[in-house]
Amino acid sequence: MEKKLTESGFPYPHRHVAFEHMSHAMLTKLPWIYKMAFKTERQHPREYETDRIALRKELLDWAERAW
Repeated sequence: MEKKLTESGFPYPHRHVAFEHMSHAMLTKLPWIYKMAFKTERQHPREYETDRIALRKELLDWAERAW
């Protein structure tokens, strides 16, 4: 993805960020039933929450740098 963004001249800063315990339900305000549908959230709830907080910080930091 980073290569494609660079090659296409994407005008904003970008970098790859990966989280060990993040699932597709990365939003914070999901009903509990949706969160329980993802294995990683059931098995690693604390780590998942830590990753979710880190993702939020990454997104806010990116927005601050990009704009």
